[in-house]
Amino acid sequence: MAKPDDTGKGTDQRGFTYTVDYVSEWFRKLKVTRRDPSKGSKTTVTVVENPRKRRKKKSKPARATTKVRSNEGIDFTLDIKGTVKQVRVDCVIPAKPGKDGDGEGEVVTLTVEDDQPPPEGPGGP
Repeated sequence: MAKPDDTGKGTDQRGFTYTVDYVSEWFRKLKVTRRDPSKGSKTTVTVVENPRKRRKKKSKPARATTKVRSNEGIDFTLDIKGTVKQVRVDCVIPAKPGKDGDGEGEVVTLTVEDDQPPPEGPGGP
């Protein structure tokens, strides 16, 4: 199994920081979707993106681990096997008493994507 060989950090719409440990040949980006309380609609931002535009000459690993965590309390690890293109995780952030209205918490959707183009040369574009 391929273990993370790179780390990316970024900030979402509300200023929370995310750290992603990833296998560079698998991971493309992490997107965060939240409800904007002032507009009532959802907004999505790309928080972390793999700066490599193409995979290295070697092929994508058969299995890879991706770890996502934030200073908001989100912390999970994905063990990817096979031809997974996207993983969506819905997290419920507990409401803070007296601040978030009815106290049900907020659903934050994290989308981890692989869309890395294959290497150039034989077998690639």
